[in-house]
Amino acid sequence: MKKWMLMVSFAFLFMLMIGCAPSPAGPGGSDSPTQGEVGSIDSCEVDSDCVCGGVDTRSGLCFMGNRDYYDKYVDRSKDCPDFCSGVAGNLVTRCIDGSCIQVFECLADTDCAGGRCVGNRCETPASGAAECSSGSDCRRDGCSGQLCRPKSSEPVFTTCEYRPEYECLSMVECSCVEGRCAWSTSPEYERCVDEKARGPRLVP
Repeated sequence: MKKWMLMVSFAFLFMLMIGCAPSPAGPGGSDSPTQGEVGSIDSCEVDSDCVCGGVDTRSGLCFMGNRDYYDKYVDRSKDCPDFCSGVAGNLVTRCIDGSCIQVFECLADTDCAGGRCVGNRCETPASGAAECSSGSDCRRDGCSGQLCRPKSSEPVFTTCEYRPEYECLSMVECSCVEGRCAWSTSPEYERCVDEKARGPRLVP
């Protein structure tokens, strides 16, 4: 009698476990990324496969990765100030060794098609007079002083979100470089920006 009751109890417990098992589709259903899509979030073959902008709806972090994932799972109505271009506006998203990553736009004039590399940013040849002749012609601009612009230009009003990389701006000067207002650079500054930029990009 006891053996029979034990068998019934096991059968009931087994049926209960089957009834409580999750469905194969998972909690996100068909709208959730597949394992392959999550694994290939940064994969690319050419620069045009990569995109930067918006916020990943899964992680809540600023997005940089491949275009297919971006089209399906990124909220484009949200953005992260200076995340894609960097505090000095000198970063671009490119496909390097099969992965979408951020790099300096240029390291030398030869990296710019017919332009110059100033502060790791390509500048097209200026038409007319230079915008500065000395550092005193330039000033910090933007809510956090993250822009370097001519004093003669109209003020720029930016959003006031503070990013860790802004701490690195104390290491550089807003000065006149070959007739253009640009941030001075140094290996220490570039290392600081790289270290600060690797932290989580949470949306405020």
